[in-house]
Amino acid sequence: MLSTTGTTETIEVTASLPTGWAFIATGAFGAIALAFALNGISPLSVAQGTTLWSTTAYTPLPSSGSPSAASPQSISGQTISFPGKGTFSPDRYGILFNGGTGGIKPGQSNTLDFQISAAGLPG
Repeated sequence: MLSTTGTTETIEVTASLPTGWAFIATGAFGAIALAFALNGISPLSVAQGTTLWSTTAYTPLPSSGSPSAASPQSISGQTISFPGKGTFSPDRYGILFNGGTGGIKPGQSNTLDFQISAAGLPG
């Protein structure tokens, strides 16, 4: 869903997997569980929806430094590498799972729900 306030658009992002599945840390760029691109749009404000940010669960991929549970967060697009699949740039974003890579871990979910805001988001 797209909403507009002044020159800033906000998109509600909800991604769901079947019951018993979870967004796991893939090992790509550390611990990315979900990645997306917004060519030419940087920075973004990323806010939690029903998925609450936690440094032991999901957070936005920070522009620099350590993952943070703050909401909203301003993050810049960056280059993301997926081993064996390639390197993608610019203006790539990710949601990290900070609780370890591989199979199902505490704090993982089959739904990610958050908002992204910036000028120029596609409708």
